[in-house]
Amino acid sequence: MKSRAYIVFTISLSLLFGNCVSLTPLNTTPKAETAQIAFRANPSVGDNWICTITPEGVVEQVPTPINESQSHQNTAEPITAGAYHDFIFTFQPIAQGEAEIVFTNYFRGSSPTAIKTYHAIVDGQGKLTITFIDEEKL
Repeated sequence: MKSRAYIVFTISLSLLFGNCVSLTPLNTTPKAETAQIAFRANPSVGDNWICTITPEGVVEQVPTPINESQSHQNTAEPITAGAYHDFIFTFQPIAQGEAEIVFTNYFRGSSPTAIKTYHAIVDGQGKLTITFIDEEKL
């Protein structure tokens, strides 16, 4: 009974997503290659960066340990409220392909103030390359 349900589920997904882009999953290890992009921001005054990745399934954003973010006041001191900090976005490859990574800067939740666009490529060996494409000030 389990195998029949699995086959029906698989066929249903194939029919539902049949027109989607086909991605080749990588044989990644727990220590898959990652790439990082950092932006300066001051969240205590409402300054924040939001990341979107399209299409999904090529690269993913992974959590960055808080101790990797450094204060611009003094890197020997802990992060201080009211100071600018490096916000580090870490990405790892999921499948061979290309994706666009867009970072949008919001100040106090209002409309965007800046947009930065990057191009990500994951080759057949799982090597991730991220290249800066464009910045738009709004």
